[in-house]
Amino acid sequence: MKVLLIGFGSIGRRHYEVLSGFSEVSEIHIVTKQALIDRTTFTCLEDVSNLDQYDYFLIASETSKHFEQLTWLNKNVLHKKIFCEKPLFESEQAFKKGCNDIFVGYVLRFHPLLQKLKALIKGQKILSLNVSCGSYLPNWRANIDYKDSYSAKKSQGGGVLLDLSHELDYTNWITGGLTEIKSFQTKVSNLEIDSDDFVSMIATTKEGGG
Repeated sequence: MKVLLIGFGSIGRRHYEVLSGFSEVSEIHIVTKQALIDRTTFTCLEDVSNLDQYDYFLIASETSKHFEQLTWLNKNVLHKKIFCEKPLFESEQAFKKGCNDIFVGYVLRFHPLLQKLKALIKGQKILSLNVSCGSYLPNWRANIDYKDSYSAKKSQGGGVLLDLSHELDYTNWITGGLTEIKSFQTKVSNLEIDSDDFVSMIATTKEGGG
């Protein structure tokens, strides 16, 4: 299986390491502006020759690039598997899936603990669910200054609502769907960023819980 990896930041490098461990993967080519020794790279998607040679496409670029890159791939390949890191897009977009299999990287719902919780409450009415999540941006990526990361820049799709949206995904999955969502988001820390770093959200479920 041949893979085209789009983006080679911290998450892109992690995907490369994981994919390299599979015997089924014969080659991994990378779309990046970085100069990588002994690896096949392209500076942009449009420079990739013979897209049909790839079986699996993986988008691990900045969130602000996801819509453009996924749309371009979806128009130029057929019957392929495309994986896009979360969040899918930075804002609501009109996107038609086409005939490719497209997956989004919300993988926490597959964690054994959450799988067990989902099984335990099956068939029961959820009256209340409280989810809290905290993190510290300067500790996320050891190889770069946090101020240079896309997470620090609202214009590139950064911000806690999108970066920590795993919690939104598994909450929506566990409850069977969220409705009437209200949220407040702002920047409260002294970090040198212009993206939001605090979100408080309340919602009801389709069955009336909160």
